Amino acid sequence: MTDNKDESAVQKQFKQYIDFYNLHKQATAQEITLGTVFGYCSGAFTRRMARIGTFISGGLFVTAQLLSFQGYVNVEWNKMEQDAIKALDQNGDNKIDMQDFKIMYDKYLSTLQYRLPSSTGFAAGFLLGWRGKLI
Repeated sequence: MTDNKDESAVQKQFKQYIDFYNLHKQATAQEITLGTVFGYCSGAFTRRMARIGTFISGGLFVTAQLLSFQGYVNVEWNKMEQDAIKALDQNGDNKIDMQDFKIMYDKYLSTLQYRLPSSTGFAAGFLLGWRGKLI
């Protein structure tokens, strides 16, 4: 008789463990989904803003070149290049390369993930949004 009591206590404890595990698994899946959704939306937004920024920068360059060609302005391209290197050079090697963009990307992602309840799927969602693809 004591064996049945022990078995029923063990079964009860096992059932509680399984219920807790399933609840925890479900909550984790919801957090990953939330992080992925926010990441995807952030990636899509960043892609759109990058395209708009590229369009505006290209327009400004064409306008500056046309004005310079017509003699209305004198553009100091060497000074602009030095200022751009100062602003974009993240690792201090006085050149803009992929390491600088990786540092900027990591800073940007960590800023977007700041105090997010679960950022597990955020980076994957961000890359999917950046590429403009769902899967």
